[in-house]
Amino acid sequence: MIMERVEEIARKTYRVDEIATMLGISRAAAYNLVGAGYIRAIRAGRLILIPVDAMEEFLQSPSH
Repeated sequence: MIMERVEEIARKTYRVDEIATMLGISRAAAYNLVGAGYIRAIRAGRLILIPVDAMEEFLQSPSH
C-alpha cells in the first residue's frame, strides 16, 4: 500500500550523480555543468538538486 502511494508521487528533482548517469558523463563533469550555470540547480544545504524541468531545458538547449 505504501509503495503504491510512493509510485503516485511525481519526481520533482534529480541529484547530480543521477544526471551524470543520465547524460553518460562523470560526476565531476556534471558538477562542472551545474557550477557553470548550464544546468539550473537548487542548493539545500550541501545537497544540490536539479529540477526535472531544468534537465529538460538543458537537453533542449542548442548552446551547451
